[in-house]
Amino acid sequence: MIDALASEPHFLDHLAPVCVGVDLAELVVPPGFGLVERAESYGLNATMRATRRTRGRHPVLVASYGDMRRAAGNPIILMEHGSGQTYSIRQRSYAGGPSRHHVRLFLCPNEAVARANRRHYPATPAVVVGTPRLDRWHTGGDTAAKARTSRSRPTVAISFHWDCAVVEETRSAFAHYRPALTTLAEANRTGDIEILGHGHPRIYQLLRPLWIELGIEPVETFDEVLARADCYAVDNSSTLFEFASTGRPVVVMNAPWYRRAVSHGLRFWDAADVGVQVDEPDRLLDAIHTALADPPEVADRRAEIIDVVYPVRDGTATARAVAAIEEHLPMSIINVEPLRKVTMAPRSRDRSLGRWQDPATGRVFKMGTDAARRRGYRPAPPRHKKQDPPASPAPAPAGPVDHPAPEPPDDNLDDEHQADTDMPTTVRGILEWVGDDPDRRTEALIAEQIRSKGPRPSLIEALGGAMSDGS
Repeated sequence: MIDALASEPHFLDHLAPVCVGVDLAELVVPPGFGLVERAESYGLNATMRATRRTRGRHPVLVASYGDMRRAAGNPIILMEHGSGQTYSIRQRSYAGGPSRHHVRLFLCPNEAVARANRRHYPATPAVVVGTPRLDRWHTGGDTAAKARTSRSRPTVAISFHWDCAVVEETRSAFAHYRPALTTLAEANRTGDIEILGHGHPRIYQLLRPLWIELGIEPVETFDEVLARADCYAVDNSSTLFEFASTGRPVVVMNAPWYRRAVSHGLRFWDAADVGVQVDEPDRLLDAIHTALADPPEVADRRAEIIDVVYPVRDGTATARAVAAIEEHLPMSIINVEPLRKVTMAPRSRDRSLGRWQDPATGRVFKMGTDAARRRGYRPAPPRHKKQDPPASPAPAPAGPVDHPAPEPPDDNLDDEHQADTDMPTTVRGILEWVGDDPDRRTEALIAEQIRSKGPRPSLIEALGGAMSDGS
């Protein structure tokens, strides 16, 4: 018997098929997101609680690092809630990340994720089971998907990830492609394609009013995207590979801040050719038409990548996950330390501001030391010192005192990254300063997350950001 904990909709979507198949004692969800009703749609009864309280010694099935921490004190069964994208830094929200010593079983979608977990936690079983939420799509048994062939024009879903500040590549490409959305809306009204507007659960409520304003139908759940779309365009998300695993074409939207010189693997850049790539907003519609044609070379490369990312596509992922849990469950409940004795990996914090340079672009930023090191930045070269003014004659006995000229601005420092000097410090002031400017919103989110006293949840929520689990 196990418990399960899901704090966000996409976590619940991944856990639900397994929860149906195991002996489940309790499924815990927090208020908000409509998670109780969402659980009922899977045939599950959920208990709504603001915070998890350890009850007994049942293992707890989770799909994120944040939920793993909330359930600490119980044995943890951790299911990957994506394709296994990792980055050049070892970060807690991704496969093989730190502070996972009390996990008793890793459920992995592919061998790369299993290897990452085994490398750092060799004593913990890491089993490749696939992705249970995709079982019904991989077997082709969904009747809604079959209805696509009866439509007169193809349907394309466009989506954006939330603006995660782990590295440059985890940021959303929405600001870059915002000008192209008007063109897509026009094609939706008069062209030969239908556009659906989607978004990561952490940004969807911000995107929904825009989709409605543009006359694009908003679609909240990825299951509906899978049921209705013939093609899927997205910047950086595991849903890119999930959609491609059903044999349909995808468009990969790159942004200028996605550094070509930095390789993280998978989406950046080993498997970026899983679909048609586009770099500029004015080329997005052309890329969509190319993807809909599905050239043989693109389809063949997509199949090669999906064989690696999702090797289990025979509809047995749920059964494999349930079998792995049942096999390792006796091991999971041996020698479990209570919550007060669980020791997370120590984490040094250095938020002192400094000047840092992105080695890929040469741009110089002002930011905290921890944040800069997470992004792989290097200390910026020193500024040119101001020349001493020439000696002047002795001052007159009376008259105003001459002051030295102000120091000229550093030409190598981006204006958009000087927020630490001109950004207000109060919540109200920051929100007024941000307004509708997406660049200032990103700057405010980054500055708040590296704030020396810690981020203010009310401001993070008002800015539409989130502070944990970057997938």
